[in-house]
Amino acid sequence: MKSAKLKASIGTLKLDSFNPSIMQETVRGAAFDHIQLARGRFQARLLSAKLGDERLDYGSYNLPLHARGPMPETHLTLGFVINGNGTASLNGGAIQRTAPVVLSEGAELDYLMAPGSEWLAFQVKRETLGQLGIDSLDRFNGTFDIGSEDEQQLLAYLRVLVSALKEITTDNLTVADHDGFCAKVFTGMLDAFGATLENKFSRPRFLPQRPRNRYQLVKRAVEYIDAYYGGAIQIGAICTELGTTQKTLERAFLNHCGVTPKRYLDFARLAKARRLLLQAYQAPRPITDIASECGINHLGRFASLYRTTYGELPSQTTGSPAPRINEIRPLR
Repeated sequence: MKSAKLKASIGTLKLDSFNPSIMQETVRGAAFDHIQLARGRFQARLLSAKLGDERLDYGSYNLPLHARGPMPETHLTLGFVINGNGTASLNGGAIQRTAPVVLSEGAELDYLMAPGSEWLAFQVKRETLGQLGIDSLDRFNGTFDIGSEDEQQLLAYLRVLVSALKEITTDNLTVADHDGFCAKVFTGMLDAFGATLENKFSRPRFLPQRPRNRYQLVKRAVEYIDAYYGGAIQIGAICTELGTTQKTLERAFLNHCGVTPKRYLDFARLAKARRLLLQAYQAPRPITDIASECGINHLGRFASLYRTTYGELPSQTTGSPAPRINEIRPLR
């Protein structure tokens, strides 16, 4: 891989409020739907770097989120997730502390992040891994266990590499050859993952799964909410549709998402409304229309829930520009 001759680009973003539109492509080529699952001021730090065909994305969030959607079709994703405090899982696999991740091209992501979680996604072409002698990833998709000692070594090395990229975006680091510097970081990232996969994937140990029936139940309920959130959804109707009881559904949501189905529905509607309200800054729409489109008919309750969740009234969202994102740009 002649990465030293490739042009590097990098961008960073700090968010001081929840913005589902900007966060939709936190991994380039993906399309994620995010729902904030707790009340409070959302804060995030995002970083994206690109070198030739390879891409690195990193994020850290202070509040719990549920992210769902397809991964890029063109790249295989090597990742590492760092659980914060509380419930966390990826595609049904419980995350107790930290975990390496492999996601194939176009794989569905269902990631429940605890408060204080961090994640890293390194996109590579499958043939690039083939050059390292790693060509047996078709049957692996999700988190796996490499042992605590190897896990901590990989985590420490990845943190060093991410910190190096962060430094480039500030005035604290002077580098004569930015492209060459980024090439070394990307090569180090690939070598770190490559060594881990080469040593461990002959006999992988997957992380514990949450009970599959509960995970599938939540997944189907969330799909129902996606399809009908604009209407008068009743939790009892979801249970009837899924052939389960309210107690069973509530237990499943608390186990997987850390909130009840009713609270998840409220947060899902609020997230949809916030996306539309942020868009309304440039294309004004009545707040009543947006609330109605999201299945919210009691405007007073909507305003109260919205303010306690995001720290501002709906009218304040429509009156403020969306947070600015630093575009990924060539380094000079």
